[in-house]
Amino acid sequence: MTRIRRTRRLGLRALLTAVLVATGTLVVAAPAQAAFVPRSDTTYKIELVGSSLSYQKCLNVEGANTANYTEVQMWQCDLGWNAQWSFEPYGVIYGRQTYRIKSRQSGKCLDVRDGVHYQSRMQIWSCGSGWNQRFVFDVSPHTDPAIVKLGAVYTYDNNPSYPPLCVTALSSLDLDIGVRNGDRTVASECNQDASVSAWLQSFWIHPAA
Repeated sequence: MTRIRRTRRLGLRALLTAVLVATGTLVVAAPAQAAFVPRSDTTYKIELVGSSLSYQKCLNVEGANTANYTEVQMWQCDLGWNAQWSFEPYGVIYGRQTYRIKSRQSGKCLDVRDGVHYQSRMQIWSCGSGWNQRFVFDVSPHTDPAIVKLGAVYTYDNNPSYPPLCVTALSSLDLDIGVRNGDRTVASECNQDASVSAWLQSFWIHPAA
């Protein structure tokens, strides 16, 4: 995940604040978690948050393939272009900024296969305007660096029959152990499915350089 760098601004305002804090006049609240805002000129690694055996596993286009229907898997993080992604702002839906997530290698988009509602495989597909290629960021509070879930926006319609879905690693191991190279990714219920540990759908997003 891109680490948020805080710039310290010195001057009269900072001095006044320090005086007020020192005298007990001002009570300073804990800083709010900043939203993740990707740079349009940067490519990123999307790294799974997990146990030691999941260490440095990233979203990866299988076999560095560029064809439609190619699945997106978990693989040891590296600088291969099939493990680098860019984020393109692509409109607001349900009051949320959405993004298309593009593979650097092919320029194709992360896509929920067939746009159905549960356990659909994640793949790459030629970019279009379909909502199954548009994602929102849910950032966990009080974490540094921030932990991000990638939510499929077409499931954020507050329909009680279909809870929101997030990009999730489909572990082939015991959930408490980790994931292996080649494990698939799917769209699964965000933080609500008891069969999926929360860390299987939580990611740090780092600049690839």
